[in-house]
Amino acid sequence: MSESLQDQIQFLIEIDKLKTIERRTRIIHGDRRENDAEHSWHLAMMALVLQSHANKEVDILKVIKMLLIHDLVEIDAGDTFAYDTTGYADKFDREIKAAHRLFGMLPKEQAEEMHNLWLEFESKETNEAQFASALDRLQPLIHNYQNEGDTWLKYNVTSDQVINRNREMADASDTLWTNTDELVIFIEGEEGALMGYIMELRKLVGSRPLIMAGSCVLVFNEEGHLLLQRRTDSLDWGTLGGSLEPGESLEEAAARELYEEAGLRAETYKLITVFSGQDMYYKYPHGDEVYNVTAVYEAKGIKGNPVVMDDEGLELRYFDLGQPVPEINPFTELPQIQLKKGAFHLTQDFYCEEVLSGKTEVEIVMETDNVLAYHHTRPYYEHHIVVIPKIHIQSFISEDEANNDELVVEVMRVIRKIAADMVERTGASKIVTNLGSYQDSKHLHWHVISGGRVT
Repeated sequence: MSESLQDQIQFLIEIDKLKTIERRTRIIHGDRRENDAEHSWHLAMMALVLQSHANKEVDILKVIKMLLIHDLVEIDAGDTFAYDTTGYADKFDREIKAAHRLFGMLPKEQAEEMHNLWLEFESKETNEAQFASALDRLQPLIHNYQNEGDTWLKYNVTSDQVINRNREMADASDTLWTNTDELVIFIEGEEGALMGYIMELRKLVGSRPLIMAGSCVLVFNEEGHLLLQRRTDSLDWGTLGGSLEPGESLEEAAARELYEEAGLRAETYKLITVFSGQDMYYKYPHGDEVYNVTAVYEAKGIKGNPVVMDDEGLELRYFDLGQPVPEINPFTELPQIQLKKGAFHLTQDFYCEEVLSGKTEVEIVMETDNVLAYHHTRPYYEHHIVVIPKIHIQSFISEDEANNDELVVEVMRVIRKIAADMVERTGASKIVTNLGSYQDSKHLHWHVISGGRVT
């Protein structure tokens, strides 16, 4: 293989990273955010389809090249939100550095061509660059129109901001700009999504207290630990959740927030309680006051592993409710106190209610008529297997265990086999069960583990 071909292939491998760079815009036919590779492909298709609407004659192949190249720099520089004025302060410096590195991977002639095309796109001086830039601005507008102003609402973007940012589209295409302007006005006037319901109310009442309806979602792992989010704005730990959007049900809000904040989906949402009253008063750092009315849901049959999905959260972590949570949000402390008091019932037996019922699918390691062993659905160790009896026994020292000696012996035989196999494969194993206040899920269960801790 020649050196130039090796360089070209390495470049192609490197730019595959573009598929991992997420934008703020949500895809039209789904609930996830668009990535840069999808965005670039969509723009190339738009150039082919919409070229007849350019004000001036353009070299459409050159336009497509620019659109395929223009966001490659975000592999290093990251995506900068269009309305993030702080991020734009050093955007070009970050991107020019990325351009030197990425295009420099190619043979000299190709490197110069791509670097010059990228600079031409950024300068917006040629007909091709102006038309490519207009399409780059049109595409997220179409997405927001189809998604009822989703990104604009989430980041409090006003119609004036949208129109002022995109007005230069008219230089490349009067037709596209005229119709875009109508779309923005329609969303603001008919859907109420652009400015946002809350922002419209604030125009009328200022910072005085509003009654805000919303949902919070309680997610528990197999150990009964609660999933919390460390928020970007307050830097404290709180439950997942947020305010109701116009036309949305409380359960729909719970499902949306669970996905937007943690990338999780659930099979069912069980309404636990509703919090309201003086305890739910909050004053934001900027002065806005609210009285929250919050529906508390328990999400059951969780699909996937938690991952930070948006700019509202810094970190996601499961916490033991029996231990103090550092820097806890006051609205999370309230349900935590109620949980400790037993004021409402949550899942106490994950194994009966989720695993043995079939609601949560597991990867079975070994099974007898009376015992099930499976890979932990969210392992804490490199090798982590759970062993449970198929009937309800509360714990290793409970009264019902004393009346099921034969079953416990069968459980021990399965544990011995699992542990022996693990020692043979990994060189070591540990067998653990929890009792008393250490036992969150009230069903006898044993952990057979080996290897390092999984963070």
